[in-house]
Amino acid sequence: MTSSERGTSIPLLASPLGIAAGSIVLVGWAFDLRFLKQPLPTIASMKANAALAFVLASHSLRFLATDRFRVFAGVLGASVALLGLLTLSQDVFGLDLGIDERLFSDPLAAATLAPGRMSPVAAFCFVALGLALLASAYHTSAWLAQPPALLSAFGGAVALTGY
Repeated sequence: MTSSERGTSIPLLASPLGIAAGSIVLVGWAFDLRFLKQPLPTIASMKANAALAFVLASHSLRFLATDRFRVFAGVLGASVALLGLLTLSQDVFGLDLGIDERLFSDPLAAATLAPGRMSPVAAFCFVALGLALLASAYHTSAWLAQPPALLSAFGGAVALTGY
């Protein structure tokens, strides 16, 4: 196996896993199946916007790995970054743009300040991940995509460590 084949095998494996994970959570929201939204009672549920961002990012990754539809992969990456940025702006500026419960209402978090909103760490990770996908779609050199991808990985590691 050449190094370029190894380089595309990880995204080709990761993208269906991300699509499946996000889709399972969206099914949980659609049919109000708590165990699909929150597999362990000790952790927070994955919000619908975060699940959608996982699906979009995973499709973008799949397109990039197969070197097809690069422009569409960039649009998906930009959508992920925009969703994260809008969510972060709500937290930073105290806004309610109405995007948190656009897909599904969050009856479990009715007592929270922002029902249905993903965490700021998740939103930051989606901004960074979306920028990495966008850079990968429109630039042939990988150096531009690596810093935001590493930031996203670091943010995810911090969140996992917290759990």
